[in-house]
Parts: sequence; structure tokens; C-alpha cells
Amino acid sequence: MDQQVLQSQRLDHLGIVVGICNEIGLIEQIDQQIDDTGRKVSVGQAVQSTVLNGLGFVSRPLYLSPEFFHNKTVDLLIGVGIEAADLSFEECSLIPR
Repeated sequence: MDQQVLQSQRLDHLGIVVGICNEIGLIEQIDQQIDDTGRKVSVGQAVQSTVLNGLGFVSRPLYLSPEFFHNKTVDLLIGVGIEAADLSFEECSLIPR
């Protein structure tokens, strides 16, 4: 018998916030105005992750974003292929590598 491994992740109120961000096209609007940085996380995605972190009702500094997102469905909240570790300050920096 194959054993299936299940893992749960939390959305809390952030799903509603992402719904609003998607409705207004936050990521797309920002990415249209900013040149591609060549990083995995676009500027629009970095801004949306900052908004979500700020509305997370935690008193952690923003450089701890990967910790904030570690138990959340980042691919649904930010974008497909993005992981919590990708939301570190160094990875989201606007300075090209």
C-alpha cells in the first residue's frame, strides 16, 4: 500500500488580501513600470509579499519574511515557483546581481 504524505499550510486572512491584490492586478501593474531585475522574484511579487507580511499582524522585521512565509502556500500567495526562501531580503533586492 502506498503511503501518502499530507502537509497543511495556512492562509488565514491573507487569502482575502491576495484576492484583492489579484483583482487590482498589483503585481502586473508594478512589473509593467519596473524593468526586469533578472531575479526569481519580480519587484511586483516582492511588493505583494511585503504587503502580506505587513498585514500578518506579527511584530517581526521585514528581513524575516522567509520565516513568516515558511508555513504558508507561497505559490498561491505570491506566484507559482516561488518558495519562502526566495523572499529573503537579499533575493528580493532591487540591486542587480
